[in-house]
Amino acid sequence: MNEYIVYVKMLRNKRLVIGKMKSTAFNGGYELTKNNKGGKLIYFELKKNIKGAQAAENKFKSLTRNKLMEKIKNINPELLDLKQTINNNKYFKELIY
Repeated sequence: MNEYIVYVKMLRNKRLVIGKMKSTAFNGGYELTKNNKGGKLIYFELKKNIKGAQAAENKFKSLTRNKLMEKIKNINPELLDLKQTINNNKYFKELIY
């Protein structure tokens, strides 16, 4: 069974990018910065199947920017780059919508 990562990334210009990918395609956390240099991973969730990943991605996209940032700051208040913690994800809780 494939696992999927749903992520929120902040680019240098403060734009938020929401997406999903297979965790096998995610190589040590650096795959997210391949196309967009200078961005940082500020939130992620692991989902067991594509339907769960799509549902989470759609919920993120339905939130306003302010509401999404408020929820992310409850978990990651300093908006640290979480690329190195992706393999140690048991410390992060999923957002409550």
